[in-house]
Amino acid sequence: MPIIGSRIRLKASFTRDGALFDPQVVAFGSWFESPTRGVAPVVVSYVFGTNAEIIRTDTGLYYVEILLTLRGNLKYTWRSTYPNEESNVESAVTVTARTVV
Repeated sequence: MPIIGSRIRLKASFTRDGALFDPQVVAFGSWFESPTRGVAPVVVSYVFGTNAEIIRTDTGLYYVEILLTLRGNLKYTWRSTYPNEESNVESAVTVTARTVV
């Protein structure tokens, strides 16, 4: 389980008819849901080609690295558009506090 202070790489792959391809638009969004009452979610949004945070490693393969600064659920979504098509995939990672031994 990821801990506060670590970096994680969140990857996406885009396929069409079984082959990797580059959509016209690739976007990433994330938000932390803190277990602490009254703490507002931290929202981040990136678009490939506009924000350097989205890295393309090869045709259809992308990633974002996130520094984990809060405890709670990091929810994220990858979105893509291609003529007459749109996709949206959501997932989540639980971030825990570092334990001292």
